[in-house]
Amino acid sequence: MSQKAFVIHPKDNVGTAVDSIEPGLVSLIGVGFQGQQLQALESVKFGFKIALIDFKKGEAIVKNNAVIGLAKTDIKKGSFMHLHNIRSEF
Repeated sequence: MSQKAFVIHPKDNVGTAVDSIEPGLVSLIGVGFQGQQLQALESVKFGFKIALIDFKKGEAIVKNNAVIGLAKTDIKKGSFMHLHNIRSEF
């Protein structure tokens, strides 16, 4: 099964699951990301975010070239990202 995450903008550091993702290889789609892959560390439901980089606590989460929040904790590349590890600044 091909697992995919869509990255909206080249400066984004999170992708959005376009199918439900299980731990394993994920193909990235979107401008500037064709052919790139990452290893999902955990399940990510359809429509939710996956980390494209390792984050340190307090680092900005960027989606669609806009800061959508800050990392509550250190987050590993390939992790599920949601309210448990992102703090909204809005």
